[in-house]
Amino acid sequence: MAASPRQHAEDEIARIAERSGTLVGLCAIHPESGEGIELNAQDSFPLASTYKIPISVRLLKLVQEGRLSLEQMIEVGAEDLSPGSGLIKDVFTVPGLQLSLRNLLRLSILFSDNTASDIVLRLAGEGDEVTKMLRSVGIDGIRVDRFAKHILCEFYGLSDMASQTPWSLERFRARLRETDESSRKAGIDAFALDSRDRGTPSALVALLTMLVRGQLLGPDHTNVLLDLMRKCQTGPARLKGQLPKETVVAHKTGSIEGLVVNDAGIIELPDGRGRIVIAVFVQSRERKVAEMEAVIAQIARTVYDHFLESA
Repeated sequence: MAASPRQHAEDEIARIAERSGTLVGLCAIHPESGEGIELNAQDSFPLASTYKIPISVRLLKLVQEGRLSLEQMIEVGAEDLSPGSGLIKDVFTVPGLQLSLRNLLRLSILFSDNTASDIVLRLAGEGDEVTKMLRSVGIDGIRVDRFAKHILCEFYGLSDMASQTPWSLERFRARLRETDESSRKAGIDAFALDSRDRGTPSALVALLTMLVRGQLLGPDHTNVLLDLMRKCQTGPARLKGQLPKETVVAHKTGSIEGLVVNDAGIIELPDGRGRIVIAVFVQSRERKVAEMEAVIAQIARTVYDHFLESA
């Protein structure tokens, strides 16, 4: 019996993953038909900054309920500055910086700004409240536990800093400079086994599918998040890397260099053929970021071509 088009696509994706020498998790669904493509879709991966999607949903729920306002001004203090990706930590020079909650959310999604994301997470009620929201809508395969600054502390083997108050970015940087290679490796080893701030590709796709169907937020607040994701400035070589240039992609990337490179979002098919909701996680201790991004791009193109023909 001849293999189905779906089986051909899944076989090709499995070949891409095998050739890359990485661990790949994929879930892709065409909501209009209900057809899906999977590879290790139920396996748990470090979410990295893709966890900013459920954090943003929780924040916008509070805004929708009138408990927060996107126009309220939030003061950003020195204790708020987080390491890793972002703009705020690089331009923050004197006390007194204030940003609207709308701009903090924008920076979190467009530039994956960890300082902005940590403030958004704090205002959203921290990890417990985000995870509780996920469980309330039937999403069991995602956990949000820690601030980005604390995730990076533990990744770099500086777990004691996660509980230090007040937090200091300068102290973190100084400790990081003093950390030897064996300590960093031990930190990565422990982090790779940590159950916190992880998720499955299928759970993230389920969340995104609920978002595009309007099952999480009202139309206005759904559009706020999807519009930001369409303008995402990070990871152009990932989901979008091999798609036709005019393809509209609303997505959010995630990276922890030396461990995982992710991308998740919604790909618009041309000619009214619907959408692809997709999450691709690539994990490796040996491959460079660019190599892992290429794996995501190849898989996204394979998925795109399949649904373009079958939709």
